[in-house]
Parts: sequence; C-alpha cells; structure tokens
Amino acid sequence: MKPIINHIVFVLREFVGSIRAGGISTYVKETSESLVNYGYKVTVLTASDDTREEKICFENGVTIHYLSGGEFCLQGIETDFFYLKKFRPIYRFLSYRWKLKKTIEQLADVSIIEVAEYGAEGFFLQNLGIPLVFRLHLPALYDKESNGIIGFSYKNIQYYWRGLIELYLVKKAKFRSSPSQFLAKWFEREVGIVQNQIKIIPYVLEVREPISTITNTKKTIFFAGALIKGKGIFDLIEAVALLRQENTNICLNLAGYIGKKNLKMVAFYEKKFEWCRFLGLQNRERLYPQYKAAAICCFPSRADNFPFTCLEALSVGGIVLGSNNCGISEMITEGKNGFLIPPKDPKLLAEKLKTLLMLSDIDRARIAKNAIESIKENYSHEVILRKMIAYYEGCIGN
Repeated sequence: MKPIINHIVFVLREFVGSIRAGGISTYVKETSESLVNYGYKVTVLTASDDTREEKICFENGVTIHYLSGGEFCLQGIETDFFYLKKFRPIYRFLSYRWKLKKTIEQLADVSIIEVAEYGAEGFFLQNLGIPLVFRLHLPALYDKESNGIIGFSYKNIQYYWRGLIELYLVKKAKFRSSPSQFLAKWFEREVGIVQNQIKIIPYVLEVREPISTITNTKKTIFFAGALIKGKGIFDLIEAVALLRQENTNICLNLAGYIGKKNLKMVAFYEKKFEWCRFLGLQNRERLYPQYKAAAICCFPSRADNFPFTCLEALSVGGIVLGSNNCGISEMITEGKNGFLIPPKDPKLLAEKLKTLLMLSDIDRARIAKNAIESIKENYSHEVILRKMIAYYEGCIGN
C-alpha cells in the first residue's frame, strides 16, 4: 500500500514577488501550484523582504508564510546600516532557522518537507520526525570558473561558513533530489556523496502560447536571467560587438535583475553600445513573447544548474543557444531542438551566433517545433509530478 501524502511543505529563501526572487522561487511556485491542481495540500515557508514583517497569503491554492527575522538587509526597505548588512547573516542565522522549525511544528499533518540546499535552511529540520528532502539548486561555494569548490579568502568570509554548512547538510541528508545530472555529479565528485544517491527530478513546465504584440524579428538576440558574470552576459555582449564590427545589423536585449556588483559595468556597456539594451527584471508573461520573437535566445552561462529561462524559451519555440558545460546540455540535443557551445569564448560565440542568424525559415520552424515537443515530452506536469510524488512516497515509506 502506497503512503498517503497529506501535506507538502517547501522551504526556501525567497519566493516569486520578492526582489530577491530567482530560479529557485520560480521552481517552487510552478511545482507547488501544480501539486495543488492535483489535489495536494501545499505550504511554502519563505522570508519577507522586510524582515520586520510577517504575514500569511493564499495564492492559487498555495499557503505562503512570509516570515520575519531573515538574515539579510535589502537597500530601500530597511535602514542600510553597515552592521545590519555585515553581521545579520551571523547573528540571525540560528534564530531564523529555529523559527522555520517552530513554524513547521505548528502545521497540521505534514507528510514531507523539501528544503533548498542553498541557504542551509534545513539546519534544524532533520529531527522533526518528518521526511526531509534537500533539493539541490546550486550551492554558495560552487566555483563558476573552475567547476570546483571556492577557496576561502577574506573576500568571501561573510558567506563561506554558511556555504560549508550547506555542503555538510547535503552530505548528511538521507534524501536528496536534483533537477540535473550535472549538479548531482558535482556533489558526488566534490562533496563525496555516493553515486546514484541523488534522485534526478527536472523542473516542471507546461507549454503555453504567449500573448504577443511583438513582431518576429531576425535582428534581436535575447537573454533572460540574472545579469551577472557567471551567466556569461559580458561574453555575450563582446560576441555581439564582434558581429557588429562585421556590419551585422543586430541588437542585444538583456532582461533580468542587475546585482550591485555589476551596476557600473552595465552602465558602461549601455552608454558605449546603443544596440545593447538592459530591460530590467521582467515576469514570465513579459518574457515569453520576447523568447518567441527573438532571432536567437542565448544563455552562454559560465556555470549553471538547470536554468528555468532556457526551459521557458524552448517551451514557446525559441531558437536557443546555450552552454554545453551545465544542465542546459540535458535539455538540448544539438541541431534538433536547439544548439550548444562551450562557454567563456566570445569569438567562438560570435561565430556560432552568425551561423544561427543565417538559418532558413524551414530550419527555424523545424527546430521550434522540436523545442516545444521536447518540453511536452520531458517536463510536463504529468511527467514530472509523477516522478516527484513517487519519490516522496518512497521517502515517506523508507
């Protein structure tokens, strides 16, 4: 007899709507709402952007607890004092994670908990008598240049200790899942986890027809994601600049959150190149039409796990070019539903972009059709939720 799943709890650092939201929050929102539609009770525990506030919301059937007491300080929301920014991660580390534990203890009939490994928020959750799954996304100590573990230095002392706790908790965990083979193998190699002890469950995404007023164009290259070096955006800008020098009349649109460290660099490129446009953070409904209309959707990450933006672009038939050194290579078969390229090489990237810009309409239509079909076959609610629920049932019965 299969175990009955009454109530699923997701724990993560940020949720969709937060100014800190990223791929982890998109995954939890998509998954939690899908589970509700299949009849499961789902609760999400996350931190309020304003750490003085606490509230409970109900969105599309999901109960969301926005908890106070988080260990961050966001500019423009709370007083941006030096001591808050530098020392909150230390003096609120235990208190916030204890609050997560006490909140779960007050919930009824919890069958299983899934916590993101990033942030080490499973610190007090192992001994609740409830199966706990650590969901791998990308740890803080992942080195985007060497594909190993970041070494300690005075520059990373603020978060290095927390990163070590993340790795320790994952190694100690009884249950682990990952959206990609790439990340599972990294943990096996770098953390010493026994092979095949990480369950591969990709992200879930349904094909949706975007409502668009954007005219299809063969002159736009589009990127969506965090505007940081690790996502390869500066390699992409350099590659497009090389094409422009050859009188290739194209422009580059980049959508996503700009981190503080990159504000000056982004401002420099925006001023230097009139063809380079930074569109800011955009929700999925605004991104879909741009994926579909662009000549190429390019994700040249230097390191990545299993980026949702790439799945989204494929789901609307975007012509996708992504890095071959990460989870993107598990989504794309070269030349069939998209294209792959080694990262960190702007010249090679420029050559590949030039080749793809010359694709015939027939080839583009074929690749777009295959891209959409690949999402339907591999990442639909029916396919992924069946795997997830089966895994949860195994965890509960173990």
